[in-house]
Amino acid sequence: MPGQVNPDAYLGRFAIGTQVDALFDEAARLRQMLRASDALHVAFALQLGVDETTIVTHDEEMAAACAALGFDVIDPVSDDQARLTKHGRSEVARPPS
Repeated sequence: MPGQVNPDAYLGRFAIGTQVDALFDEAARLRQMLRASDALHVAFALQLGVDETTIVTHDEEMAAACAALGFDVIDPVSDDQARLTKHGRSEVARPPS
């Protein structure tokens, strides 16, 4: 019909499918260490890069897995304020005083 858009032709112009497939593949590999939702978060963080990403979590299992992968990990509940500062700026958003 005239005026109808073929979604497959439209979506085929984007690389999103490849990135999503790679994300899910990495998350599947991480499932040996993590729950599914945590595995997706960590897989995305891996795509951003270990050196560019700090993981903030209070989950001990996720923190241990992320540290083993080479991430800087912050526990916002138990870490002291000195550790929450890196390169002279706060890594964790704090509410205004």
